[in-house]
Amino acid sequence: MLRTPCALRLLPSRSLHRSIIARLATTTTAPETSPEPPSTVTPKGPSVPSSCKEGTVLKGLNILKDGKDPVALADDAYPDWLWSLLDPPKKDWTPEEQLSRKYLRKLTKEKIKANSIAKRAR
Repeated sequence: MLRTPCALRLLPSRSLHRSIIARLATTTTAPETSPEPPSTVTPKGPSVPSSCKEGTVLKGLNILKDGKDPVALADDAYPDWLWSLLDPPKKDWTPEEQLSRKYLRKLTKEKIKANSIAKRAR
């Protein structure tokens, strides 16, 4: 990156980052007087059922020369993390990261995509 006076004006100052970090470090949360049990219990297993029934022979998935095609198991037999593999990763942006150009560019791209989809739907 070029270190020109114009480019330096676009960079956030270190004092800004320090002040945000100091503010976050000094904030305290109010103590809870009555602990409440979690109202939502996450169900174990997939939120969407699998595409094939238990006992279905999955043809073409055999990788061994003399092996047999695998048979589909019940949805509960598979680990929970398997059902979230195809979901896009979601990033929780910290307040410091929300000041970055990367975050602002991401927001702009999302707005452009949403507007494009809305125009196509008309």
